Amino acid sequence: MRLPLPIATYRLPSPSASSARLVNVYAEQAPVGAKGPVILRRAPGIRSWTEVGDGPIRGMTVMGGVLYVLSGEEFYSIAANGAATQITGTVPGAERVRIANNGTDIVIVRPDDNTAYKSDGSTVTQITDPVYAEWGATDVDYLDGYLVFSRPDSHQFFNTGLNEVTFNALDITSADGKPDNLLGLIVDHREIFLPGTESCELWYNAANQTGSPFSRSPNGVLEIGCGAAYSPAKSDNAINWLANDKTVRRLNGVTPVRISQHGVEAAIERMSVTSDAFGMSYSQEGHMFYVLTFPNAGRTFVYDSTTKEWHERESLGYNRWRVNCIVEAYGKQIVGDSESGKVGILDPDTHEEWGEPQRVAWTYQSIYAERNRASHLRFEIAFNAGHGVPVGQGENPLATLKVSDDGGNTWRARPTRSLGRIGKYEARAVWWNNGSSRDRVYQVEITDPVPLFVFDTQVEVEGGRL
Repeated sequence: MRLPLPIATYRLPSPSASSARLVNVYAEQAPVGAKGPVILRRAPGIRSWTEVGDGPIRGMTVMGGVLYVLSGEEFYSIAANGAATQITGTVPGAERVRIANNGTDIVIVRPDDNTAYKSDGSTVTQITDPVYAEWGATDVDYLDGYLVFSRPDSHQFFNTGLNEVTFNALDITSADGKPDNLLGLIVDHREIFLPGTESCELWYNAANQTGSPFSRSPNGVLEIGCGAAYSPAKSDNAINWLANDKTVRRLNGVTPVRISQHGVEAAIERMSVTSDAFGMSYSQEGHMFYVLTFPNAGRTFVYDSTTKEWHERESLGYNRWRVNCIVEAYGKQIVGDSESGKVGILDPDTHEEWGEPQRVAWTYQSIYAERNRASHLRFEIAFNAGHGVPVGQGENPLATLKVSDDGGNTWRARPTRSLGRIGKYEARAVWWNNGSSRDRVYQVEITDPVPLFVFDTQVEVEGGRL
């Protein structure tokens, strides 16, 4: 009989209640007539491309068709062939930065001390304008020729002059629909989304003749706030963010729709620190992904707005995904490393990360014997066999089956099974005589660099209930 493939990470605080989990693998709906209703696919790996400085990669932007990268304190332009040129000047610190450009100038904001730096692509220098120095900033983005900044510890935001990095003491206004402080900002569909601690606001370019050119949008005050300043990110034509109630929200018009489910929310609720979360996004063959990383907690959750399901990303040796930033450049999705100066390319045909193994794992919901003992005679996964690599790791790719008889709390490994050497398209991954259990959970794990499509799982169980 068929054991349903897990379609999302939905693990509750007690895995006995819900144990499903996807790590570096995501689900998509199978076409009509396929072998099963769902296909599990391997998340894209990271193809090595170039390396600049000592890292970490703190931020990236594209201006005039050229990629610019901040690695450690050094700023670089990177050509389409990966050749890097260091730009004169430095940006102190090691934290992730906020970065935007107006087509001729790049501005980098350091959240740690609210200073800002600008670059024309040949040098990078600190912004010392006395107006900016008085205000400082926590974030920056671009709209209609203006660079827009959020002011720290206030509900104010301000802008530069039109198409230039100059500041006027009159170009400031307040998002004061609620008396809370702004955390940052992001521009989408020519509106400024201003997340605060207790509310969020939407503003647009009203071309006001005096003072700030921006005005609040109609119905532009949202009665929910933001739980992490840099969690907002755009994906599939909408803004997603971590809300102050520790749900994840997606802006649908002026409605903050809850997109998280109880399994993800339970994990977030139990984190000691969530304010450090940051959001990113990428797309993959029709799937639009919003990535939410919690550095202190060491977790990365990913929402697929195509299927409306969640999975997780991890890097070898880390509980979280080590990617620090993502940007589209040169027709590719470029990623920066949080641990080094490596810059890579998200690639569905790469099954490792910067040359290191990528662990893929999926955990099923339990086979419950209604407190009776059930015999597990056979477990088999149906997959794309015969795609091992010519030599090296993955020449004979292997899958490890792990079993838990306490609902997913503790595990033991069964012998590995081959996924098929090159051309062995009829290879099968079958485990026989798997013992008995009252509450059995299965997990499959693969680390070899091979493509993966899983479309069915068959089990023979006497006395159990799926």
